[in-house]
Amino acid sequence: MELHGVGHAQTVLLINGKQYDGTLTEGRSVIEVEARSGEAVTLDLTVGTQRFYRTVVAGDVEEFLPVVFSFNGSTGGGDGDPRDSTATGDDDDSTDADSIIVKPPPLQLGRLEVSEEVVFEKTETSEDASEELTLRNSGEADLKIHSVRITGDDTREFAIQSDAAFTIPAGGEAIVHLTFKPLESGIRSTTLEIASSDPSTKKKGPKKIALKGEGWTNKGFDHVSALQEARDLLEQRKYADVEARCSAILRVRPLDGRAFFMRGIARFNLQELPGAEFDLKQAIKNRGQVATAVDRAQFTCDAQYFLALSATNQFSRSEQEQTPARAVQIRNLWMDYLGMADECTPNMDRKQNAQYHIKMMEDFK
Repeated sequence: MELHGVGHAQTVLLINGKQYDGTLTEGRSVIEVEARSGEAVTLDLTVGTQRFYRTVVAGDVEEFLPVVFSFNGSTGGGDGDPRDSTATGDDDDSTDADSIIVKPPPLQLGRLEVSEEVVFEKTETSEDASEELTLRNSGEADLKIHSVRITGDDTREFAIQSDAAFTIPAGGEAIVHLTFKPLESGIRSTTLEIASSDPSTKKKGPKKIALKGEGWTNKGFDHVSALQEARDLLEQRKYADVEARCSAILRVRPLDGRAFFMRGIARFNLQELPGAEFDLKQAIKNRGQVATAVDRAQFTCDAQYFLALSATNQFSRSEQEQTPARAVQIRNLWMDYLGMADECTPNMDRKQNAQYHIKMMEDFK
């Protein structure tokens, strides 16, 4: 690219061998040239000031090129004074009186930000699971999402709610709804591809997100062995494992009081007190599965004790819980426990604890 100046006014701009005539004065000159797409691009040439130009391809920005117009001699030369000048691609930041700098403006493009993977919860083959994927535009311009599609293995078991094109404004976000419906047990995975106007996709291709899930089936499920495994884990105080194992049992046997009881004890020890209270109430409600009357009485007594203790701990830790009505409710839980305790194996420590908490709730104002 060359710029030749003769005298004070006339200039000739050569770009890729093509000549453009224009005017370059000591103040400001504008020369309009043709870009690669055939569109007109304006060079705003101002002595000693940074101005900009860009190349344009098919309506999308392809690249920005810094150009320095360097002049030999004074910018204010009189008529007839020759001034040969050259424009280069050097990234020179000088802004003295003998140069005009044409530099790129900040890019104003859409930029896609999204998670690298989506992992679905373990899902029974007769059910489906849903997840949401958030797409964010961290750029300064609209981001066009041309397509969202699932490719690769196991595509039949994953789905998108909608694959229509859409636009995310600068600084905005959009949600893509995904579902996983396993056809058989085992780990499943596939790829979600997002084609967009993010400039990084021109070289790297569409953005790829891993989709993962695991299917399972209750065919041949041995709940007796699963309950024994949960008991063993409870004795080992592996409370998180107990919670997970009992949750698996309850997906197959949703009214199993013993699974509710062990999960309630695990959640109590994990300090998941609202969940513990819910589970222990369900355990008492579904105690009929316990084999004998004596065992059912002990089972109910134990569940009632930990139910009352979970409620009491919640009351002590949360100001929102500390109301007179809640205090009466917890007092009644402890009273119910004392009523059951006489039918169970004697435990004086628990009885004394119950009496202490009954008095504490009665004294609450």
